[in-house]
Amino acid sequence: MYTLLIDTAKKAEPIADWLRKHPSVEEDLVVVDRDVVAAQLLRSDAAPRLVVRSGVEGLDTSPLLSVAQECGRDLPPVLVLCDIAGEEKLAELGDPSFRPLKYPIDEAGLHRALSSIVTASDGDVAVWFGKGPAPELHFGIFVGESATMQRVYKVLSKVARTDSTCLVTGDSGTGKELAAEVIHGLSRRSESGGFVPVNCGAIPENLLESEFFGHKRGAFTGAVSDHKGRFEMAHNGTLFLDEIGEMQLSLQVKLLRALQTGDIQPVGAPRTKKVDVRVVAATNRDLEAEMAVGQFREDLYYRLAIIPVRMPPLRERTEDIPLLIRHFVDVINKRTEFPVKGLTRGALDALMAYEWPGNIRELRAALERMVVMAESESLGIDDLPHKIRAVVGLGDLEADPDESVDAFATPELPEDGLKLSSAVDQYETSLILQALERTGWNKNQAARLLNMNRTTLVEKLKKKKLTGPKEGKTA
Repeated sequence: MYTLLIDTAKKAEPIADWLRKHPSVEEDLVVVDRDVVAAQLLRSDAAPRLVVRSGVEGLDTSPLLSVAQECGRDLPPVLVLCDIAGEEKLAELGDPSFRPLKYPIDEAGLHRALSSIVTASDGDVAVWFGKGPAPELHFGIFVGESATMQRVYKVLSKVARTDSTCLVTGDSGTGKELAAEVIHGLSRRSESGGFVPVNCGAIPENLLESEFFGHKRGAFTGAVSDHKGRFEMAHNGTLFLDEIGEMQLSLQVKLLRALQTGDIQPVGAPRTKKVDVRVVAATNRDLEAEMAVGQFREDLYYRLAIIPVRMPPLRERTEDIPLLIRHFVDVINKRTEFPVKGLTRGALDALMAYEWPGNIRELRAALERMVVMAESESLGIDDLPHKIRAVVGLGDLEADPDESVDAFATPELPEDGLKLSSAVDQYETSLILQALERTGWNKNQAARLLNMNRTTLVEKLKKKKLTGPKEGKTA
């Protein structure tokens, strides 16, 4: 097997040198300068395992497009080095075999792309882990090179240069907090102050004002000492208000005043304090709809949304999935005793076809399960969670009993019996984790799904030593 480089412009000599250095290519590289010659090689029995083409010029009339139909077989992957305009032309062609690779590119970037490309056989490994250069972060703490994410990066770069308030929107698990961290990290405030996050939906209503603005000793029962609020902690830095849509109307008024004047008044304090804080808020709710029914103040919305940033769902950036898979598995491998080495094309195709309603968070959780439960060095279709197999049309495989969707299914007592307390504990843990995953680890919402008090849920999490998924600061 060999790699074919089509250099129609005769300008890809550095690319050829970099390809030869890649572990899967080495000296097995064939370079041609015309599509017609490449088409003949693709028709032959000794077809290449991968094709790299320099540029999109002439591709719409290229004989490469008709080869697969003539031969009665799929083409191997074709990486096309191109700019954003070239990506759009490829999208118009609509052929999944042709995959854009943003140019200009450096050697490490090319190797990352090669390590994430599928091979011509369903049984072969599509993504290698730990082979070639380690996956790198592509912008701040983000992984992703798609045109969709490039537009997000451009917006974040511009936002970071200002002190204006910013509202980050997007579905749960899309990386809204990561966006806020990038904004802070690229701003001048990263040198003068810290990044202070607060989840507005995770703090009991009666403590929100104290958490935001602080309190004085004796201000209320239990206030045994002075307490510095999040605004004061974020002085000269950035305050990130996550789940801003969960905030009660009574506190929205006080938040608006703090944003307009820069003054805060700790609970029980006789005077206000001046703070210099840049606020970035985030929500997965439709705040305009919330305003229409009187659940969110219009004046606060327009104060927060001076600069709106939308984080795209994973289904809008599927070309980033191989990069994210390699990054997450590389991170997970470092914590496992028997790290996996690859992912088959069949498994990758299934992960690419799934729509990921839980976005990056769901992808990370699925990969962790796959790696932990893997029985071989390569992750295949059998390792996919049953839910994903069913959704993408692979539901004929035997269902995983650990993933039963019937919460009230009658359990079966093993022949040799079981320890009831352990079984009940496992069942309870499973339902708690499902509730937390469904709500993006929002404890208030998860407690409501389970019909229990939030404090009870928090105590159970502590007892069971359950913590939220650490995303490696990546999306």
